[in-house]
Amino acid sequence: MLFIRLIRFFMGYVMFTAKGGFPERFINLCANSMVPLWDVKCTSTELRACTTIKGYKSIRRPARKSGMLPHISNKKGLPFFLNRYRRRAGLLAGAAIALVIIGLLSSMLWTIEITGNEKVENEEILLVLEELGVKKGVFKASIDTTWVEERLLETFTEISWSALNILGSKATLEVRERVEPPEMFDSSSPCNIIASQDGEIVKIEASSGNPAVQPGSAVVKGDLLISGVLQSKYHVLYVHAKGTVLAQTKRQIESRTEKQFSGQNIGEEKLRSTLYLFGIRIPLGKAAEEYDEYANNESFLVAADTVLPIGVIRERYSTFAAVSTPLSDDRAALISMANYYYEYKEALGDAEILSSDLQMAQEAGACVIKGSYRAEESIGAEQPFEVETRPNAGN
Repeated sequence: MLFIRLIRFFMGYVMFTAKGGFPERFINLCANSMVPLWDVKCTSTELRACTTIKGYKSIRRPARKSGMLPHISNKKGLPFFLNRYRRRAGLLAGAAIALVIIGLLSSMLWTIEITGNEKVENEEILLVLEELGVKKGVFKASIDTTWVEERLLETFTEISWSALNILGSKATLEVRERVEPPEMFDSSSPCNIIASQDGEIVKIEASSGNPAVQPGSAVVKGDLLISGVLQSKYHVLYVHAKGTVLAQTKRQIESRTEKQFSGQNIGEEKLRSTLYLFGIRIPLGKAAEEYDEYANNESFLVAADTVLPIGVIRERYSTFAAVSTPLSDDRAALISMANYYYEYKEALGDAEILSSDLQMAQEAGACVIKGSYRAEESIGAEQPFEVETRPNAGN
């Protein structure tokens, strides 16, 4: 039905009314004369119908024989439109140029979307796509999607699968990132368990290897706790020592915050706008020659969820100047407490605190927080060792 309407529009047709006479005879005579009629409507006083331009010129004889008086009520289609504006060449030329531009723009790529990536940033992928010829303003026919997908997999080892789909003026890149296998525990390499802190042993359980100390023993950092060497009367066996060693330890934590804060303030800032028209950048001003930080913000026209290649890019060039700001005692104390908390969590995050002593002091030019802790924690740390292979005496 739509195809027939398009043919009628391009060929042109007329809507007419016919009064008097015999409408049924008129319709039969038109059918015999091969005059096409559609949208025929009859009333008690007139007949309304549509026909082609050639058909209307052929209805005079059927109208005369049936006593009907036809009259054109409206003209539709491209021929009448062109005839109406035939003296306005500029308007027709503009319409033709607009159609050519629309056709040209629709054959180009204007939007690129990336989905499925978490480890690899969009900016990194977009830079590689641009090197591979996938960027705003290129003709879609010039893009070999299969080749681009293969090059992406070669460039990014983090990506295990990619699919580039182009629909309309939008390219969508779907990626799947590689799932790294879990780190395997190497139980074949021999190692000892040594002390990572000074302390007094509270509990020691060896699931592999020989305990080298007993509960109640005092150890220092680096002492052997569980040996990976198993000796018997006839041979020596080297194993990967494993086990749990708990000890009471004494920890000292200190956080020091200077009352003179050194930082940076924005010294100078320069703004520049750039017009973006169909892939062409038109800068409205000169870029800064020296700057410490660069940032931009892109704003494009959007129509029906489609980003059009028309917009403005706002650029900011900033320079920084070093400043030194004095801190009050209260602010220095707050900063010192925050720093102390992070150091405490790093040192004693999983330990059981048995006793503690915390002190804060305002010294000259600094706020100092000191903490003393007696804790029960795991102090075992693996220490791999190599086994020397000696040649046989007979060789």
